[in-house]
Amino acid sequence: NKYRLLDRFLLDNYEEITNSTHALIIYKYKYKQNDGTELMVDIWDTAGQEVFDTMHPAYYFEANAALLVFDTTRKITYKNCMKWYNEFRGHCPTTPCILVGNKIDIDKRTTQRKYALAEKLNCPFYLVSAADGTNVVRIFEELIKIGVNHKKNPKNNYYEKIMDILDDDDLFNN
Repeated sequence: NKYRLLDRFLLDNYEEITNSTHALIIYKYKYKQNDGTELMVDIWDTAGQEVFDTMHPAYYFEANAALLVFDTTRKITYKNCMKWYNEFRGHCPTTPCILVGNKIDIDKRTTQRKYALAEKLNCPFYLVSAADGTNVVRIFEELIKIGVNHKKNPKNNYYEKIMDILDDDDLFNN
């Protein structure tokens, strides 16, 4: 679950949580780039439970990168990834995405499995453990880097195009 990943990344702390992630939790994170400049990064954690599905599209507006997380010990979460990915792509067709398999600490055999979805989606893929910290910092640092790059060099920024049209004085003076 992403909340636990965020705990590990933001707080370097892990505590067993038995309740489900809320519909949305927003974190602010001060990220120091290689050149020494700092950025304030918003990290949104959305719930994967079906009851929250109708809320997801509101969270995608202006997203610059996404983590698509499944639990390596629960096959249903892996199967749901394709649905979540397609939903995300419907709103953010060019926004970079990283696929993440969490909870490898529970069953080390999960690290030996092949995850065909990573190839099918053609996105970076990592196996992680929020419990022991394996690859957690790595995925969030990559997420932030590709998000910053996407924001600076959007492949298809529809919002910007709409604003350009609205700012076109000639359009409204005819």
